[in-house]
Amino acid sequence: MCVVSFTQGLSKGFTDLGGNNLLLRMWGVNAAPPLNSVHLGYGLGAVFINLLVRPFITQEVLSINVTNNEGINSTSSIANATKVNPNIIIPYSITAILCFLIAVGHIFFYVSELRNRRQKLQVQQVDYAAVSTKPDNVNPSVNKENSSPYSPRTCGRGFFQYGLTLSTIFILYTFFMGGNYQTFSKFFFSYLKFDKFNLSTEAASWGMTLYWLSYSVCMIILFINSYHIVNRKMRVVSKIQEN
Repeated sequence: MCVVSFTQGLSKGFTDLGGNNLLLRMWGVNAAPPLNSVHLGYGLGAVFINLLVRPFITQEVLSINVTNNEGINSTSSIANATKVNPNIIIPYSITAILCFLIAVGHIFFYVSELRNRRQKLQVQQVDYAAVSTKPDNVNPSVNKENSSPYSPRTCGRGFFQYGLTLSTIFILYTFFMGGNYQTFSKFFFSYLKFDKFNLSTEAASWGMTLYWLSYSVCMIILFINSYHIVNRKMRVVSKIQEN
C-alpha cells in the first residue's frame, strides 16, 4: 500500500505540474479561470464517482432460514440477517476503463500535435531558405540562455530568486491545501461510519456526495469571479496604456 500510495502521489504530482505549466503557457495572465475550471472538473468527477460507487457499497440484508433440530420430531425455523460484502470490483473496473480511454485519447492528440508541429517546422525552414538572400550573414551560434521549464528561473520570468520563492510557496500550498482536502475526503466516509453517528453506508455515501458537490459549487463561484476580475483588470490596463 505504501508503494502504491507513493506511485499515485508521484504520478499525480507530474500531471499537476504538467497541467499547470501548460495552462500558464497557453493563457498567461488569463490563467485563473482555466485553473479554476480544472479544479471544478475534479470536484464534479468526485461527485460522479460517489454516485457510481454508492449502489455497490450499500450492503444488502438477506434472510436465510436456519433449521435448528432440538429433537427428533421438533424443528424450529429462525430467520437470521446476514450482510453481503459490497462488490466494488464493478465500479473500479468501470473507472479503470474510462481512465484508459482518456489516456488513449490524450496519446492520440499528442501524437497528432507532434506530427503537425514537425510539418509546420519543415514548411518554415523551406520558406526561410527561399526568402533568405544572405545566408552567410546568419550567425548560427547565438548565445541564448535557455532554462529548463522546471527551473525556478523560468517560473520567475528570468529571476532565479523570485522564481524559487514562488516555487516554494506553491509547494507549501499544494502540501497543506492538497493534503487537507485529499485526507479529509478519504477519511470523511470512515468518520461518518462511526457507531456513535449510527449512519448507514448509503447515508455516509450521500454525505460524501454532498461534500464534493459543495466543493464544486464553490469552484463554480470562483471561476465566475476570476473571469470577471481578469476582464476588469485587462480593461483597466488598456485604459492606462491609452492615456
